Amino acid sequence: MRYSFLVLGLLCAVLAGCATSVQRDAAGRPLLQRADPQTLEDSLRRVPGKLSLGEVAVMAREGRSAEEIVARMRATGTRFALDEDQRRMLREQGVPERVIAALIAAEKEAQRVDRLTAEADREAQSQRRAQAYRNWSRAYPYYDPWWGWHPYLGYSRFRRFHGWHGGIGWGW
Repeated sequence: MRYSFLVLGLLCAVLAGCATSVQRDAAGRPLLQRADPQTLEDSLRRVPGKLSLGEVAVMAREGRSAEEIVARMRATGTRFALDEDQRRMLREQGVPERVIAALIAAEKEAQRVDRLTAEADREAQSQRRAQAYRNWSRAYPYYDPWWGWHPYLGYSRFRRFHGWHGGIGWGW
C-alpha cells in the first residue's frame, strides 16, 4: 500500500514502452527509409551555391538588373573582400555600381557579424569557465583551519569571551 503509486507509475511506463514498436525486417533490424539517389541529387542541385566574380559579371552582361543581381547575391550568401583591382575589373566588364556597392556592403556586414559572433563566443566561453570554476569550488566542503580543541593562545573561541585573557588558554 505504501508504494502503490510507485508501482502503478512503473507499470504504466513499462506498458507504454511495450506498446510502441518500430517496423523490423526478417533479421530483426529496424527498417530504414532511404532516399533514392535521384531525389537526393535533385535536392542537392536545388541548393544555390555562392556566386563567383565571373558569374556576377556574366549576369551583368546578360542584361539582368542590378536589383536582380543583388537579390541573387543575398540569396546565395555571396561575399567578397574586393580590392581596387577587382572593383576596376568589374566596372570594365559592365557590372553596375550599385552591385559593386552591394558587394562591398555585404562584406562589411559579414565582417561585423563575424566580429560580433566571435565576441559572443568569447563571452560564452568565459561564462562557461566561470561556471565550471563555481561548480568546482562548490564541490568541496568548507575547510576550517582551526577545527577541534586546541589552544587559541589566550583568546577565546567564542564571541562572549573575546579578547586577551592572559596566558595560553584552551579557548573557553
